[in-house]
Amino acid sequence: MTVKCTKNRIIVPLLLILVLTVILVTLGGVYAKYIKAGSTDPIQVTSKNMYFTSDYLTEDGAEYTITGDKVTFQLRNYPDALRTSELNVEYTVTVSGGATVKIKPEGQSEFSDGESGELSSTKSCYVDVEISGLKSGQTYTVTAVGKNGFEQTLSATFTVKAAENQVFYRVEQTDYYVLLTVWTQNVKGDATISLPTGLIPDNTDSILSGVKTGQGSFTDLSSFKDNMYSSRTYRFFKPIAGVTWYGEFSVTVDGTDATKISTN
Repeated sequence: MTVKCTKNRIIVPLLLILVLTVILVTLGGVYAKYIKAGSTDPIQVTSKNMYFTSDYLTEDGAEYTITGDKVTFQLRNYPDALRTSELNVEYTVTVSGGATVKIKPEGQSEFSDGESGELSSTKSCYVDVEISGLKSGQTYTVTAVGKNGFEQTLSATFTVKAAENQVFYRVEQTDYYVLLTVWTQNVKGDATISLPTGLIPDNTDSILSGVKTGQGSFTDLSSFKDNMYSSRTYRFFKPIAGVTWYGEFSVTVDGTDATKISTN
């Protein structure tokens, strides 16, 4: 019995020693990955940061309503003034709906055709992107992807507000004549203008050359024919100089009635 007991006392410590040795070797291998050679200070191994941001595009996909036929935004290699990407960022911009993509890197004066480029990690930098050829009432989705080991996708949806068809006119007068100014917004075509009685058309104006006093109305076939956003001023002399004239015009362009704008 004594011999058996002695064997048990010897075998158990040997097993513990073997187990501890395996654990220490394993931990030592893991720990060694975080030890800088020749140093007793542990350091954490981390990857370089890549930043890819924009002033309009976002990770979640922003939505905007705009006017006009183009929109401009920036792509950047920094999220703020304190952080800059430690990796070069290769980017690509795409847009739905057949719009045109143009790019202007920081420091350049003009946009050029293109959908891709690179943001350098040597400093904080950006690129301006112009999306043009947008049509009224249409919606476009713009997507920008930045890559370098990591990948970041930014996007935004731009809806171009449909222009309202409107025509306006304004009446001004001096001691000797009355000025009628007509302008259009998203309207083009023939303009029909009804005249109040008493005013004398300025026949030196090519549009008014054949219009007679008391005629009642005339049609302008050229001033608003080609451009959706046009303006034209017509002059009519007062029958009595120095007397304030009171009267109302009526203006229609391509079937759209004009709204009078007060000069006050």
